[in-house]
Amino acid sequence: MVDRIEGLLHDEERRSLLDRSAVALGEAWARRSREVLSAEGRRAIGGWPGTMSEARARARDHLASDSVRRQLGRLQDQEIEQAARATYARAREFWLASADREDDDVPVPARTAGRGEHGPGRTAR
Repeated sequence: MVDRIEGLLHDEERRSLLDRSAVALGEAWARRSREVLSAEGRRAIGGWPGTMSEARARARDHLASDSVRRQLGRLQDQEIEQAARATYARAREFWLASADREDDDVPVPARTAGRGEHGPGRTAR
């Protein structure tokens, strides 16, 4: 059984809430990043543009919110770092799964006639 002291979550419930928060935060971050690029007329192509510094700031801000603090109390530095790493990992994973392919909408160059090929106005002999 999980101990509850003054309404705070402990052990498995605490880790579970931190994990769920990191997943939701990471997905929201990746979605928002795509929206910003789209608003700028740019496509989401290539690797995840976020950084661990950004992930730490996002995790720290989220975990410092009143609703989270009421449930978890004071967080240890290692818990914040773990949440930041999980946030970054989920954002990256979500981004890569939904990123546009670089070769989408890129015109394929026309082939030019070379040795043994028939180009415009050429006929086989």
